[in-house]
Amino acid sequence: DNICKLYQQMDSDDQKYRAMMGTDVFFKILDSIKVSEGITRDIYASFSTEKQREYGKKAKLIADKKPVNQKKFDSLMKLQKGIDNKNTELLIKIIKENKGVPNINILPCKRGYGAVFMHADAKYFPKLKVIIENEFKSGRIGEAEYNYMQWHMGGRKAEEFQNIKVK
Repeated sequence: DNICKLYQQMDSDDQKYRAMMGTDVFFKILDSIKVSEGITRDIYASFSTEKQREYGKKAKLIADKKPVNQKKFDSLMKLQKGIDNKNTELLIKIIKENKGVPNINILPCKRGYGAVFMHADAKYFPKLKVIIENEFKSGRIGEAEYNYMQWHMGGRKAEEFQNIKVK
């Protein structure tokens, strides 16, 4: 129960300033496109990865046109990075104490730790690479999660994202 509360707090904190920065515009636009075409969450989930990427490309084209107040963005990003670092350190501690990633499939949690890994600063990558490798080899994280985290730590190159296997 405590782990679930920590996950919930980390998940909430992960988005604390991102919404104010306008980084969630992409997802609002993507959702709007889906709604306008009568596509439910389940229907979208059943689409091939390639078809989902096509919708993502449409949303990104629109989102990229939205102007950004750079000074505000930089200020909020600095605050968010502090939270991201705190979350990453806490997650590393949880994993060490539990001798692995607590399995959200057997916990009453709705969300897990994924966003924390995805927003971890590069200074944590050496530790996270070891953790992710161990968790993948032990079967506590799946191939899609593993590949996605490797992509993040590899610099999030667009051409490599195309090769991530999503199940």
